[in-house]
Amino acid sequence: MLEEMIYHYLPFIIYSIELLGIIIITGTAIYAFYIFIRGIVTRSMRGHKINRTFFQGLGFGLEFLLAGEILKTIIIDNIPDLIMLTVVMTLRIIITFVLHWESKSEEHNI
Repeated sequence: MLEEMIYHYLPFIIYSIELLGIIIITGTAIYAFYIFIRGIVTRSMRGHKINRTFFQGLGFGLEFLLAGEILKTIIIDNIPDLIMLTVVMTLRIIITFVLHWESKSEEHNI
């Protein structure tokens, strides 16, 4: 009974969490672009603010996407899918660490 509920409802939960990550990343990109355009129009370009905003939003969105990938491990039923999921998770973890590292180094340079 519980197993059937997990297999039935978990894909919806996973896609919802991943959709939140995509919305966060898209919203962050639009907001960073807005800051960029506003800086051009007002002639007060602050590249560090754009970078910091963009890095934080990307990192936050990637954490949602990674949470969805982790939940996918519950319903995987064959080895090739598990290997592919592991590769995707590893890449997302690496990208998240690089973004956090870039964000921290950007803060020290300000």
